[in-house]
Amino acid sequence: MNKKFDSKGAFLIYLKSFLHQAYADHKKVLLIIDEAQRLNHELLEQIRLLSNIELQNRKLINIFFVGQPEFNEMLVEDRNRALRQRITVSYHINPLTEPEAHKYIEHRLKIAGATREIFAQDAVREIFSFSGGYPRLINIICDHALLTGYASDLKIIDKKVIKECERELQIPVDLEPEDDNSRRYNPASQKQRPTAATVKALQNQTDEYHCCHRHAGCLRCIFFRQSKSGRFTPLVYGGNCPPEIYRGNSPKIRRG
Repeated sequence: MNKKFDSKGAFLIYLKSFLHQAYADHKKVLLIIDEAQRLNHELLEQIRLLSNIELQNRKLINIFFVGQPEFNEMLVEDRNRALRQRITVSYHINPLTEPEAHKYIEHRLKIAGATREIFAQDAVREIFSFSGGYPRLINIICDHALLTGYASDLKIIDKKVIKECERELQIPVDLEPEDDNSRRYNPASQKQRPTAATVKALQNQTDEYHCCHRHAGCLRCIFFRQSKSGRFTPLVYGGNCPPEIYRGNSPKIRRG
């Protein structure tokens, strides 16, 4: 359906024709909506109405929602009752177990081209302890550990490296309000400094890493990695920015 439409009505007319043709061709149509927890009620209602395009005894489109646990909280709201009643199958994916986390890390490394073990057994156990088995957190800590290992010219990532990364990832985004219109950074919340090797590696990759104020020499700011989707993942912070930078201003922090 690589086509632009001038109005919602034109789109719905085309979609109805498309679905009927797919049915005639014995094809099934599946609409997958990722990050469903980001949808608002109005969008959910528009998606629900798509399911009204049907035959007398058959649905012409299947809708598959994928989201974080917050999506379940949205569904139990009374205003989303009509959508909730149309959901016939639901499944909650539990966090990975430790053996599953180990296999997950091995798989990701293999896909990336690794031909040998990179994370020691004690490192994998520490990764699991840190992440609780959640793949997104596993990705973050592993990525940070690989960067640290690269900066330190390590061949094997051990528990010590993971511990170091855990400390660096405890990002102190502690903003205390001074008044209704301004917020200030609380330097007392800083507990750890990134290693010099990690900071150097970040600063050398200016295309991928930015500080929240985007000025040279900023080591109090939080460094981010920008993904292909444009989202930012926080990595490390430092502590050399002059305090007046934050006075009366809110650090422009974008979370991943």
